[in-house]
Amino acid sequence: MQTRSWLKVSYVEAFGIEAFTRDLENTTLAESLGIEGANEGDLYAAMDCLYERQDVIEKRLAAKHLQEGGRVFYDLSSSYFEGQK
Repeated sequence: MQTRSWLKVSYVEAFGIEAFTRDLENTTLAESLGIEGANEGDLYAAMDCLYERQDVIEKRLAAKHLQEGGRVFYDLSSSYFEGQK
């Protein structure tokens, strides 16, 4: 489940919400996700809802999965950094 979620987010980041919405019609992904007939507005609304609850979601995930002294790994493969020496 975690991998599928990451793949969906990566696709949207790489190609945009418009392409994601368009491509839903040509795949079984919408059926698998239970979002048949979703349009751009529906997907933007879902993203807005998640953004508004981001802090609560992160805190609950941290409380459930993190332990004192534990390690957290971040996927920075899509990140962009600038700096000076």
